[in-house]
Order: sequence, then structure tokens, then C-alpha cells
Amino acid sequence: MGWFRFLGTTITLTWLGFAVSAQEPMADPVSVELEVQVALHQARDLLSQGRSAQAVSILEQKLPLIKGHPDFLATLREAYAAVIRDLKLQNQEERVRQYQRKLRLLEAMPPKAPTNTPEKQKKGAGHVVRDPFQQEPVSDNDAEVRDWLRRGSAAFEAGRFAEASELFGKVHHHRPDWLGPRLADWAYCRVAAVVDRLKAGPVTDPEVRRRLDAELTEAIKLSASKPELAEFAQNVRRRLHDGITPVRHADVTPAGWSATLSKNFRLLHHLPVCEAQKILKVLEQQLVAAREKWGEGSKATWSSPCDVYIHPTGIDYRKATGKDPRGWGHATVELVDGQIVRRQMDFPGDEPDFATAAIPREVTHLVLVDRFPDPPLPRWAE
Repeated sequence: MGWFRFLGTTITLTWLGFAVSAQEPMADPVSVELEVQVALHQARDLLSQGRSAQAVSILEQKLPLIKGHPDFLATLREAYAAVIRDLKLQNQEERVRQYQRKLRLLEAMPPKAPTNTPEKQKKGAGHVVRDPFQQEPVSDNDAEVRDWLRRGSAAFEAGRFAEASELFGKVHHHRPDWLGPRLADWAYCRVAAVVDRLKAGPVTDPEVRRRLDAELTEAIKLSASKPELAEFAQNVRRRLHDGITPVRHADVTPAGWSATLSKNFRLLHHLPVCEAQKILKVLEQQLVAAREKWGEGSKATWSSPCDVYIHPTGIDYRKATGKDPRGWGHATVELVDGQIVRRQMDFPGDEPDFATAAIPREVTHLVLVDRFPDPPLPRWAE
């Protein structure tokens, strides 16, 4: 009986020891704070590189740990805004709405000063002593500048680009380093203003054209972290000057490519001319068929030809587009306020059936965007 009692006690103690060791260990506050700070640093680095989606992923993983951390929430707000801007350029409206809902929740929170802002040191009633070696521009209206930034961000997400541009300009004038990722949003606003002017028709006044060109130049500088936005601004600049001095697309062929043109397409390739002409013939035939099917009118002509890149191999295609070559190609359409500003198709040239399998599909995508530009058709409807 003694042995049985001894074994029972041993088993009970062993089980209790296991139960205690299996409990979740208490979180170390220092480790949690370090984990948050590392994520914050990584996210800011990614945002500076224009990799907004990766920044959001890192930040969202640490949300259960932050407990209202103001710097963290401010960076998450900037990351959401950057993702929204990127998705708008990619015409992914459904995902834009998802992130806009998250951003609205963050925007509803009262703005807080960044924790690393140098505090004013008071000496006596109403007297402020400042660090004479402080290099940041000194301002007594930081709360007002933060309000401009918050209101500008909200205006941008609501599509009020002129209002957002004015507010971002005020922030930049008083606190140039506070815009951060919002610099690209300011650039987008300035490009959108030029696009709005171009909708009214060609710009014939040299002074107006000079001012619009200067706006685009500034926008390109501000979008250094977003090469696709800078490229978009360059396309708008070409449209600005095309209204005065027509420029043939063949005159601005990308380096290393040959260009062959038809009525609606500019083929960029490394093919014999006869092969390029065969592909252009297929493209034009499929465009006529798709327009007739969807009621767009077979004789319509785009204001500028659609660029069609025939990449030599699937590896080249993947490197240039980031897409899987097994899809045999894809189409890209850029819209600003419901107006199409760029059409492009890319195909891997070493896929022998891309002309018959992929071209009809991708040309149909282009025609459907022509037919339903604003809002675009959801992907399932296509």
C-alpha cells in the first residue's frame, strides 16, 4: 500500500508540473515593446521602398501587441493609404474598398503627436526654452499641421484630390518631413489636376502648358518611391504635349525594342517584321470582333494605340511583369476619374499558342473596360 501511495503521489506531482509548464508564459513587456519597434522599423523601411503591401502585413501581425501605440497607428494609417493608392493604379476597386474601411476606422481616432517629437521645455509661466541644436523646423502650430495632414488624407481617400493637394502643400511648407508616404499621394493629386485640365481639350496657351508641365515635373520628383506613378505622370506629360505637336509612338520606342504599328496597336518586339505584322493582323481582327459583340462599334479608334509587348521568353515575361507565363499573357488598363489613360498587353513570345489562346481573351478585357469604365466590371463578371 505504501508503494501505491508513493506512485500515486509521484504521478499527481508530475501531472501538476506538466500542467504548470504547459501554461502560456507571461509576456515580457520589454520583449513586446522591442518586437513592436522592430516591426515599426521594418514597415517604415518597406514604405520608403514603395512596398506598401508588405508593410501592412508586418504591421497587422503586431496589432494585438500595440495597445494604442500612437507611432505604430500613424505608420499603419500611412501604410493603408499607400496600399489604397497602389491598388487604385492597378484598378483593383474591390480591394481598395476593403482597405478604405480599415483606414476609416483609423481616421476616426483622434490624432496624436508622434512620440519622438521633441517636447517643449517650459521655464516659468508661458516661457519656452528650445534646444538651439534642434535641426527640425520649429513651429508653434504643430497641432494645426497634424490636422491638415489628417484632413488631407481623408480628402484623398474620398477622391477630393484638389482639396487634398492644397492641404498636403500646407503640410509640406511647414513640416516637409511629415508627409512621408503621403508624398506619393500629393504627387497623384497633382497629376490628377493636370488630367482634369486635359479633359477640357488640348492646351493651346503656352503659359498654361508651361505651368501644367511644371506640375508634372514636381509630381515625378515626389513619386520617387513609386516608379509606376512616375511613369503614369510621364504618360500624362506626353498627352499634354501631343495636343500641340503630335508625336508618333514609333518616335518614343523603348530602348532595345522594335516597334511596328497598326491602326489601334503598337507592337514592341524582337521579331522579323513579317511575324510582327501577322500578330498585328490578329490583334485588329479580334478587336473588331470584340467591339461588335459588346456594342462598341467596330470602326472606333483609340486616341492612342495600345502597347503590346512580345517578350522573347517566359522568363523575360515574368521578370518584366511579375506574372506567371503559364497564363499566356495579360492586359493592363489605367484609369483616372473614369477616363482611360493607358492600355497595354504583355505576352510571352515562346508560348506557341498565345496568339490564338490569349489575344482574344485580353482584347476582350480592353473592350469591356471601354464599355464599362466607371466603375469597372468586377472580375467575376468579366
